[in-house]
Amino acid sequence: MSDYLPAATASELPALIDQAQRLMEKVELDLRTPDPIVLFDDIADVFQLEDAVVSKRRAATAPYYEAKSAIEGAFRPAAKAVDRAKKLLEDWFRHWGSRSLDGSGSVRVIHPDVTVRTVWAYDIVDPALVPREFLMVNEEAIEEHVDQFGDSVPIPGVRVFRTIKVQRRPRK
Repeated sequence: MSDYLPAATASELPALIDQAQRLMEKVELDLRTPDPIVLFDDIADVFQLEDAVVSKRRAATAPYYEAKSAIEGAFRPAAKAVDRAKKLLEDWFRHWGSRSLDGSGSVRVIHPDVTVRTVWAYDIVDPALVPREFLMVNEEAIEEHVDQFGDSVPIPGVRVFRTIKVQRRPRK
């Protein structure tokens, strides 16, 4: 076990792992001769054990996330100041470099810890003119469209189909 686990969690974890392994083996066995009633019970057991695993993991990691957040907060002013100084200097060097470098990509050593060279960069000036091979599919928009219209309003290049999604019912 990890040195970072709280003692209570470390002592409970082997039993939880064993319980999960036994459940997985039971599911594998039940799937050999599928009986829907048994499999519904299995998925309910999986959801219940999943809750236990997530709950115990969250309880064990909460102090670490709180400590990490506090540490990041303590360093945030220094990091912001360094980032701002770096951006200001990068902007100046970009302006200076556009006048000083010959555009060949040659590297100039001006300081032992700093090099200056030209690199290629880009800005999108008109998204409507960007060629198709550089575009990404907006899967979020497709999902919203499919949720609303199903297969009644097709989308060219997209196959819309029915599938089964197993999920837990909200508890009352």
